[in-house]
This record gives sequence, C-alpha cells and structure tokens, in this order.
Amino acid sequence: MEGKIMSETTQWGRKLVTVASSVALALGGTLAAGTSAHAATASPVYMNFESNDSLGAAAAAFSNLAGTAAVAAAPAGNDSGQAFKFTKNGDAWSGVNLLLPGSTAYAYTNSDHPSITLDYYSGSSVPSPVTLKLEKVGLWASTMVQEAAPGWNHLTFNFDNNANWHYAFTDGPHPEFNILAIFPNYVDKEGTDVSYTGASAIAAGDDYYIDNISINGGTAADVVSAGSGGATPGTLRLTSPVIDTTTNGFDGQEAMDHWINDADKHWYPAGSTYKYQYVDAGSDLNLTYQLKDTNGNPMANTEVDLSVNKSYSGSAAALTCGATVVNAAASPGDGALLVGTTNESGNVTFSCTNTNTDAEAAARPTSFTAKPADGSNPFSQIWASTPAGPTGGDITEFHFVKSASAPVPDPRTAPAITMTMESNDSVSAGLAQAADANHWQGWFASNGSAGTEMAAAPAGGNGTTALKFAKGITGAGDAWSGLNFLNTTSGTTKLTDATHHNITMNFYNSQSVAVPVTVKLGGNVEVVQQAAAGWSKLTFDMSTDSDWSSSTEYTTLVVYVDWNDTNATTVNTDAAHDYYIDNVGINGGTTPAIPAVVTAVKPANTKAASLSGTAKVGKTLTAAKGTWSGTTPVTYSYKWYRCTKAATATPKAAPVAADKCTLIAGTTSSRKLVAADKGKYLRVLVTGTNSAGNAKSLSKTTAKVG
Repeated sequence: MEGKIMSETTQWGRKLVTVASSVALALGGTLAAGTSAHAATASPVYMNFESNDSLGAAAAAFSNLAGTAAVAAAPAGNDSGQAFKFTKNGDAWSGVNLLLPGSTAYAYTNSDHPSITLDYYSGSSVPSPVTLKLEKVGLWASTMVQEAAPGWNHLTFNFDNNANWHYAFTDGPHPEFNILAIFPNYVDKEGTDVSYTGASAIAAGDDYYIDNISINGGTAADVVSAGSGGATPGTLRLTSPVIDTTTNGFDGQEAMDHWINDADKHWYPAGSTYKYQYVDAGSDLNLTYQLKDTNGNPMANTEVDLSVNKSYSGSAAALTCGATVVNAAASPGDGALLVGTTNESGNVTFSCTNTNTDAEAAARPTSFTAKPADGSNPFSQIWASTPAGPTGGDITEFHFVKSASAPVPDPRTAPAITMTMESNDSVSAGLAQAADANHWQGWFASNGSAGTEMAAAPAGGNGTTALKFAKGITGAGDAWSGLNFLNTTSGTTKLTDATHHNITMNFYNSQSVAVPVTVKLGGNVEVVQQAAAGWSKLTFDMSTDSDWSSSTEYTTLVVYVDWNDTNATTVNTDAAHDYYIDNVGINGGTTPAIPAVVTAVKPANTKAASLSGTAKVGKTLTAAKGTWSGTTPVTYSYKWYRCTKAATATPKAAPVAADKCTLIAGTTSSRKLVAADKGKYLRVLVTGTNSAGNAKSLSKTTAKVG
C-alpha cells in the first residue's frame, strides 16, 4: 500500500517497529553469470570469554540506557576463568548482542541443532527470566525464555519449541540466523514461545554473568581465537563505474549517516556510502568492487555477496545476470543474492543487463545531479557485503530512465478535479474499500482497524453523501491508518501545478477537540492542517513544503486522519472515532465554504389574528392568522373558543377565566356556526411554531351570534 509500508528493523537485540520512509534502502541489481546464492553452514561455535575468545571479546550491551557490560572474572561455582558480566540498570529490554552479522560466516541453529546452551549466573535473590533471541535481519526472529534461579544455572534454549522457528525449519524458508542476543531479567515471547510460564521480570540493578555458550553443538575446541580468521575486511568499494555526483549522480550520504549513527538504527557499518545514478533503460551494468582489509591491503580469494533489489526497498527494475532473472524486492527478501570471489587484486565483477523498455522507464530527468523522485521505478539498489564481517561499503541505486532517443511523451496536465462523494462521482467510488496489492485506492492499516463507506453526511455540510472513515473500528487502531485517496499514474493527469498548488476539502471531525489531518503528494510532500470539531473547510498549500516542485508530476494523493505524519503524532489513542471527507478540490476544483450556522428566531406576532364572516347560525367564520416574524418555516395551528361576553382586546395568550370563554371543537382556520353558538361570542387562538419555539395571538370576539 502506498500510504504506509510496515517493516521490522532491529537495534540488533531489540525489536523496533518503524514506518519505512520513502528513502528506505533498497538494493537493485542482478546475479553475475556463473555465480550462485550463498548458503551459510551451521558450523559449531563456542564462546567462553577467555583471553583467546575473539567473539566473546566483541560482545556488547545494547539499548538507550543499557547498563554496564564487560568480560570479567566469573563468580565462584562455575569455573575459575572469565565470563561476560552485565549489570542491568537501564531500559527493561536492555541486553547483550552476543553475535552480529559478520561475526562469523555461520548460521546459528538449524534443524539438526535447534538448541543453544549456556551457563548463566543470576545475581538476583529470587528467580527471574532470561530471553535468548535469534534473528535474521529483516526476515525472521525467534525467542526462547527460561527461568534462572539465583546463582549459577545451566540453561538449554530449544528453539524447536518456538512456533516461528519450528515453521521456518519445516515448511518455511530455512532462515540463516546471523544474530544472537540475550536479555537478562526480561521476557520476550516473539515467534511465539508459548511454553514459558515461569517467573516475571523483577526490579533492575542486579549483576548477571553469561558463559560457555554452545551453538550448533560447539565445544571448547570451537572457540574462535584472535587472528585465527586471517585478515579482517575493512572496506568494500565500487570502483567501476565511478559515480561522479557533480555530473551524473546524487549523494545520499546524509541519509546513510543517520542509518549508521542514529541510536535506534545502526543498520550499516561505519564508512558505508549511498549514491544514486541515472542509467538509460536497457543498459548493461558491469560492477567492479575492490575489497581491502583493515590495513588497506587487497584481500584475494574472499567471498563477496551482492544484494540486488534489496528487501523493503520497492526496487522493481527488470534485470538479468547470465541465466539469473532478478525478482522485484520483497518485504522481506532481496530480488537476488549474488556471490563472487575476489581475485589477486581484491577485485570482483558482477555483470547484469537491464531489460526494461523505454516505455517502462521513468522520464529522462532535466538534471542528472538531482535526487530521483521517491519511489520512482524502475530502479535497482545494490549493496555489497562480505560474510566475514561488517565492512564499510557502497550502496548504489541505479534509476533507469528513457534513453535520449526515446519519444518524449506529452506532459501531464492538471485539470480541475472535485470529488463530491455523490453517486455520480466515479473518481471517488473506489475509496469505500480496503487498499491492497490489486486495488491501490482505499483505506489502509496493518491490523484491519479502519474502514470506509459512502454514508449520509452529518448536518451542516455541503452535500447529502460524504466519505465516512471509521478509524479504529475495533477499538484503538493504528495511529497512522489513513486513505490512499487518488492515483493518476496510469493516466495523463498530474496533481497540482504552478497555478494550482492548493488541495481543499470539507472535513467533519466528530470529536470535541481539533485533530491533525495530513495530505501527502507523491510519497514525500506533505502538509498538515488542524480540523476543528464539526464541519470545516481545510486548505493544504502544498507549495509550503520545501520538497514540493511545480515541475514534478505528482500522481498519488494520500490522506491521514488524526495523524501528523511530519512528527508521527496523534490526538485520539483510546477508542474508535468517525470522520467524514467531502468535496475534495484538486487543481482548482471547487470546495464550497461551510454554510454559516443560522440561529433560529422564535415566532412573534406583529398583527393580531382576526375573524371574518357573518355571526349567524349556519354561516361560516374564517380566521386570518395575522402577521408574524421569526425564522421560517413557521407552522400555524388554530383553537376556537365560545364566550359569554364580548372582548375587543387581542392578547398574545389563550383566554383567561375572566374572559368567560370555553374551548370548543375545531382546529382549522374556518368554522360553521351551530345552534349552540347562538347568543354567544366566538374568537380564535392562532399559535405560530418553528424550531426555536412558539407564540400566540388571540382575536377579538365576533358580534353576538344570531
């Protein structure tokens, strides 16, 4: 769905759910001829944290407030050597990254080795939980939880008891887990480990020790010693083609620096770079990388892996590398993983061909040093890495554009659009359903906690029907749920231009407080307005976003209700709420002003009611209601009275006792006189009524009825 794509990333140990931005990394490319996918083996690994254990020496705590961690002397009762000491005095989910991607070239656990064992010392005075987590970045995560008594424990974590893990190695993709983390005094049932029913987490502040970790059946003979692996990879650089961002390319290093350094990310190793380049559709890509060790020397005979059309990226370029056809990126899942080996100079080349046609390619840019529009396809983002360890490398994003000789299509136009939500509005008809892979338009949310329908508009708006958006229909729903509103990609229409950069709408907020409404164009241009309670007309000037350009042909419009997408905040988080959208104006389309609220005025009689006709039995009297003021419509009712005395006053009330009158039959404006009326006087009471109230007018009496 256009509005939001959910992805799971990690601060390795901790699970963080984030909204993928439009610049999320995506690697595009293809397999080189003669290469094959890399499969990590589940070789034995053992960590005893002694002086010869280089893996143990690299273990480190994680979280914003992780506490303290270091290799230290082990408490008595286990052995006389060292263990990894962790003092938990920070975030409840803080823990220790034991193994990270590249720590070894191995996978951790498989169907033959589902268990990991370790010695664990708890400094707590009562039993407490400990969670062990396996993860394949961006693909799979499984946890197991054990209860630890005070002092030393020998714990076995059998991951075959975790539903995620069991599925993965029976019917699933057999993920090569390459991250191992431990959470002392914490329960994390991810996957799900439903077997744990032991102690709950207790107050922080105690010391915990981890020692003698056996993975894949490892023993003390499988400790990885310092220097046993030979040279350590340092940098892996794309040497050809050279991407010169002053002539044909864009430098995305600002984004990469965040991905490297931000506390909630650390997605790429230090020294990594990020660049874009425009390439003609149908071009060959011959990508040469050079691998150097930490001393700057070329590394020969070393495996290099190339991710192509990287997971979560949206990469969908059509590429072939030899006999291999690259798929579009999945979430998760790369389009392809290519494997090569460096030569004596540390170089490895991957050769691929783009098979997109000019008709499929993006428009040729006016500037070859400008950043491509977010999400513009076909593009392919490529990331090179080594299984031997984290390496500062290059992410390259190739955007395939129409060749210089390709016919130039007619530019898109910006015709006026008004979405009225009425039965004759075909543009908005697709909004009353969920957005999915086959139907872009409609509402979106990850847990189904939203819904739309064309419904009767609340009073006070402009129109009989409006789009009703029920946010959190099953209770508190996704705060970021919203609407994929309009997509003109397949046509010739663009949304906004230099003349018409406002998007307007009538919006109904059923809450008593104002809520934010975000309108987003093309995935990266967004403006937020506050919608007061009830009906209001909202105007979103898209030119106020510095990313908006009058020359960009925007084709998608997304609306978030009660969600400020610029700072990820919402107002209502407690329950379900309904909102209405009507008369959306784009490219100069008309959104009418909300009608002014009119305060009704109670009727008032300015000329008294009167009677006409002959006062004689058998004759008919007719009542005139008189003259009235007040907010229309006013309805009038009549009551007839028979009196024993004459009266010339015309009060604005019913007769009183002194008037000597009796209520008789008749509720219309005319009455035929009967024998009982003879010798009496008749008069009529007229009541005027509207939404604000009523008033009365009593006529004077007739002559005595003869």
